[in-house]
Amino acid sequence: PEVIRARLDVFNEEVEPLLDFYRELGLLVTVDASGSPEEVWVELRAILDSR
Repeated sequence: PEVIRARLDVFNEEVEPLLDFYRELGLLVTVDASGSPEEVWVELRAILDSR
């Protein structure tokens, strides 16, 4: 529906600059969340422990 598309457009317009900002500072971390909750937690924990 159009309402959902409009909300996603606004979300992308507002969030993309923040992602770019934190990416440039080296503070943005991307986590592959396609695995099981346990696998995602292991990856996330490793990232947090390395910082």
